[in-house]
Amino acid sequence: VRPPAVAESPVNMECRLNQVIAIGDDPSAHALVIGEIALMNIRDDVISGHRIDHNRLKPVGRLAGNMYCDTSATYELARPVYHPADPQTSKPALNNAMMRPTNGCLRHMRAPNAAHSRI
Repeated sequence: VRPPAVAESPVNMECRLNQVIAIGDDPSAHALVIGEIALMNIRDDVISGHRIDHNRLKPVGRLAGNMYCDTSATYELARPVYHPADPQTSKPALNNAMMRPTNGCLRHMRAPNAAHSRI
């Protein structure tokens, strides 16, 4: 994958298309695009230690219509720990998750088997 990148963008992702799922049949129908991140390029000035510093990145999210959001408020959420299914109930068991406010920690996940320059 060698797509052109936006020079001003601090993060660029190179992706491979996995599938496109049509949602709806009317003229305003949309699609869900699913891809695999093959390579992620992150500018050094937005990295603090081994994590992306969201205060330096200043990400913006698109909502509906002309609405956008930012990440001016953050919190930590403990990830649930998955345990194999209980043989008696055949349901997966998860631990309890706990939330607590913090001054900023952007959690990120690395795609399994995906090449990356720095994540």
